[in-house]
Amino acid sequence: MQSVLIVGIYRDGKLSIPNKGDVKIRPGDNIFAVMSKESLEPFLTLLNMRKGETKKLVIYGATITGVGLARRMEESVDNIVIIEHDMERAKLASQKLAGTLVLQGEGTDLDALREAGIGSADYFAAVSRDNEDNLMASLLAKKEGAKRAIVLTTEPRHISVLKSIGLEVVINPPYIDLALASGYVAGA
Repeated sequence: MQSVLIVGIYRDGKLSIPNKGDVKIRPGDNIFAVMSKESLEPFLTLLNMRKGETKKLVIYGATITGVGLARRMEESVDNIVIIEHDMERAKLASQKLAGTLVLQGEGTDLDALREAGIGSADYFAAVSRDNEDNLMASLLAKKEGAKRAIVLTTEPRHISVLKSIGLEVVINPPYIDLALASGYVAGA
């Protein structure tokens, strides 16, 4: 296995950025890691997880993050759906993604979520540009049966609240950027 860089550990409502050599992963931690594609399976094995367990992924937002996530997951996830409110963005996303269904609609609209098959989704990822829409869409997705929700927020103060209401993975780009930069500076 090539190197794996742990860039953040979310534990007990707090995100910490580990220094080189002091990484301790505990049960219940959410970890953020950067690795090569070849390192993914051996790393998952260490965590007693398997690649390919996700059968359905619904993404809200045909942003760079949303389209990039769909593109990366097309090889390992059977059913991917993107919901995008802007017609032009939806068209562009559908042209870029051969194995992903792109629907034009609002992620906060129950009919759009149901059309995307949210009730059978293993993951729902809200990665639109709107923090509040991401939060609302994720709560609706969980209520409608999505097993896990990933929420993108640019507000660090929202992280502990989002985790406390059952949204399992909260992504805050400034924290990830900081973690990546500090890892490079530390020589990792």
